Amino acid sequence: MHLTLARSDAIRQYPEVPFFGVVDHCPGGRRTGPPRRLAWAHTSAPDARGENGEIVREKVTRLFVTVAIAEAFSWLGLLIAMGVKYGPLGNELGVKIFGPLHGFLFVAYGVLVLLTAWQRRWSVLATGLALVCAVPPLATLAFERWARKRGMLTDAAPATPEPAPVG
Repeated sequence: MHLTLARSDAIRQYPEVPFFGVVDHCPGGRRTGPPRRLAWAHTSAPDARGENGEIVREKVTRLFVTVAIAEAFSWLGLLIAMGVKYGPLGNELGVKIFGPLHGFLFVAYGVLVLLTAWQRRWSVLATGLALVCAVPPLATLAFERWARKRGMLTDAAPATPEPAPVG
């Protein structure tokens, strides 16, 4: 395998490939087809399609949003249950229910933040902010809305290639 610098014609022909370079992986000759990207994003976010042609990245993003909302409400439930436990009633049942549920959702949120950040190519700062938002109550809701406003949870519109001049 040897590395060649990206030529302007390869960049025009394959706009989805970053201009870092292309990989010619055919030892005996030129590679046919689109060049492979050298960016880490090539291997980190494959365009793997699930059943019915749905993009796996969309499934992970929907799961992330669902768990972010569920984690926020489990936090709220745990806070109410702790108030009941340490209040005049002294009933521990709510803590026994919401404690493990919130613990599971907290860990699931952390894993899904990392997976979504990896697939959506979030910055380290945005990923760290998402992880920190798991600690304060209801902050995951605020982060989810913030990320949605900035387009971090949606795919960018595909670039339309410019028509090549004929002749």
